[in-house]
Amino acid sequence: MKTFKLLLIGILFSIESFGQSGKSPSKEVYISKVPKPTAPANLEVTSISFSDQNGNRNSILDGGEKAVIAFTLSNLGKGDGYNLVAEIAPVGTITGIEVPRKYQIGNLISGKNTIVSIPLSATLSLESGKSELEIQIREGNGFDSDPIRISFNTQKFKNPVVTIADYKFGTNEGGKIKLGQIISLGIVLQNRGQGDATNIAVSFSNPENIYPGSETNFTIDRLKPNETKNLVYEFFANKKYVLPEIPIQVLVTESYNKYGDNRALSVSLEQNLLQAQTIIVSGQFDQAVQIDNVSLTSDVDVGIPVIGTPNDNRFALIIGNEDYKRYQMGLQSDQNVLFARNDAVVFKEYVVKTLGVPDKHTFILTDATRGQMSRELERVIELVKLTPNAELIFTMPVTDFLIWKLIKGILYP
Repeated sequence: MKTFKLLLIGILFSIESFGQSGKSPSKEVYISKVPKPTAPANLEVTSISFSDQNGNRNSILDGGEKAVIAFTLSNLGKGDGYNLVAEIAPVGTITGIEVPRKYQIGNLISGKNTIVSIPLSATLSLESGKSELEIQIREGNGFDSDPIRISFNTQKFKNPVVTIADYKFGTNEGGKIKLGQIISLGIVLQNRGQGDATNIAVSFSNPENIYPGSETNFTIDRLKPNETKNLVYEFFANKKYVLPEIPIQVLVTESYNKYGDNRALSVSLEQNLLQAQTIIVSGQFDQAVQIDNVSLTSDVDVGIPVIGTPNDNRFALIIGNEDYKRYQMGLQSDQNVLFARNDAVVFKEYVVKTLGVPDKHTFILTDATRGQMSRELERVIELVKLTPNAELIFTMPVTDFLIWKLIKGILYP
């Protein structure tokens, strides 16, 4: 008979899913006989609260989310409380919520209190609405607490959609890829769904003869709807690589393993590469979230009009010096000309497609030294002097007085 009584105590830990037929397996715990009271216990429940701090923190139980019901349990009586158990019962019909029907607390001596935290979770079948639970503390000698109720809002499951919204390949120098050169792949991840994405993992993998130049695996704790995250992966090819394109496989997973992305991003060895730009778009979870289209490319970098016809009398020299700190001592990084390399490469496209300068008459330098600029200037000016009715298009950062000084010295020696 004693064994039968102990087994009944053991089932206090069964967890039920309200409104569903399945139950978690019972867990048996053997405890000693309840002591006889010497004075009555007086149990009181106060400061009851609902928390989804491990979820999306909106004070709503969302589908697929875990939460906690917490309260302070005090023993105001002169006697100790023994074998305390919280009984949790639904008020009305509840579907899609998993919570222990009985939760063991233990003993509570006279004049003391304790914090009780009862876990609950929502299945993916949870519907939007309001749920209410009744909680009562049972004491081994019958000195039970008064029942209390807590109600909270529920919200049906909203799935995330973590996708690669845009990507761009680039190099420090710009122009076509050179084998053995570091190439960067910048991607912008975006959550285009209506639910939070958590435990996001991003991995990059290469074909044969392509080697990583940086980390290949990245983790992101959370992306809210419409929120973005920028990542940069670097790689390089050895001289045995013979294919015309380099495909980089990118795998994106999240906590559900079903709302991520998996694709191969390729770059052609004949493609003129630009410098990637950083764009950060933040979003807020507020009813249906407006999902923005994000891009790593400026509007002026795409859709360059082709209206010019080739003119063999035209020449162009384009200088895009961005990293002055690298070549001149005493300068700080904030004195660099941001995006000058990118602007130079884009302007070359305009010069050829729109202004009609032949590609062979177009010369471009990025992050050039004084000696490199001087030699290139002299070479281009000599070509101009040998061509009747020649026209020279010249562009550079307007603040670069060193280049102006070089031009003046060559044109007016």
